[in-house]
Amino acid sequence: MENNISMDNFYRNTVKDFPLINKNKNIIYMDSAATTLKPQKVVDSICDFYYSYTSNVFRGVHPFSEKASMNFEDTRRLVSSYINALPEEIIFTQNCTDSINLLKNLLNLNKNDIVINSILEHHSNYLPWLKSTTLLTVNIDDNGMIDINEILKKITKNTKLIAITYASNVTGNIQPVEDIIKICKEKNILSLIDATQAIAHIQIDVKKIDCDFMAFSAHKMLGPSGVGVLYIKDEIIHSLKPFKFGGGMVNQVIGNEIIVKDPPYCFEAGTPAIENVIAFGESIKYIIQKGIENISLYLKEINQYAFGKLKNLDFINLPFNISDKHIPIFTFLPKNNHIDINYVSRLLSDRKNSIAVNAGYQCCHTLYSNFKINGAIRASLYIYNSKKDIDELINALYDIKKFIQ
Repeated sequence: MENNISMDNFYRNTVKDFPLINKNKNIIYMDSAATTLKPQKVVDSICDFYYSYTSNVFRGVHPFSEKASMNFEDTRRLVSSYINALPEEIIFTQNCTDSINLLKNLLNLNKNDIVINSILEHHSNYLPWLKSTTLLTVNIDDNGMIDINEILKKITKNTKLIAITYASNVTGNIQPVEDIIKICKEKNILSLIDATQAIAHIQIDVKKIDCDFMAFSAHKMLGPSGVGVLYIKDEIIHSLKPFKFGGGMVNQVIGNEIIVKDPPYCFEAGTPAIENVIAFGESIKYIIQKGIENISLYLKEINQYAFGKLKNLDFINLPFNISDKHIPIFTFLPKNNHIDINYVSRLLSDRKNSIAVNAGYQCCHTLYSNFKINGAIRASLYIYNSKKDIDELINALYDIKKFIQ
């Protein structure tokens, strides 16, 4: 945004679209890294499915099924266009965790295969590889960036995949994914990007960054729960074999022979979360309507304002370095390390203007363990947050200062 007036206009034209905020005037929602709020159009889309055309997809030629199937596929096209992919490169799953587990099974890696990731990874991009492969985890540097030199040192002939987050759900730092993917190409190693936190904050072009796989969740980008996306590059997806079998993924069964559909449908066995996938399409339309460039600019200003306020509080610590490329996710701790962070979170929540933050490990024990920290408080902001919300957080922290020093 060029100035405060345009920033204020963006906020006013946005916040009115979110029924939870409008119906709960005394709640300041700062837990978007856990899940984003939903615009009215997304909620209406789910209701419309149940009211107007409930049906299964790809199972009938009656009007309800045809409409459901058409809207379902429209979402696939919207997702592919949003990240500059082909529709056939988009697999719908239950969430990002499901996407990564699906990929793990499709790649059929074993304990002799090495996967490299970082201490920043959410459990979704850590535990699947830990259980099935030899997982090597790299540290971050003093700027909060994944240490590329350490990646290079860990690569061997058995390294099959490098799996990294685009932006940390704890630190908010945007990682140098293009540099890491370039290494993957030079070393003939596959690349997976967990884009869950970044996807609704910045423009991501899978052809530009040239990753082999990318995973994210609908509910982190204004969509409903129960829907994830797994992008698989076209030249790879056709070489993979499905391991889940059932309705919807098969063309024909002749005796013991199963003739499966072409990708991506062969990887989508069973009835999907139809209404949620369709509603996900509405969330993408909403982001497109707002403009991801405008969203990024707005969030950049929110990020800078929040950081400027938080770093000046003399009774809290920001335990992780904030990089120049950062989305508005801030974790902090009372300087008195004997204070229970859940107690602090409850104090913020119990105010008249209740502030919803997150307290704990944010599914990232590896990072916290590395820094010898027993969790932290996280405030994560999105387009329905304003400078006023940030001021309310700062004032609330001052109000409870005597309880947490």
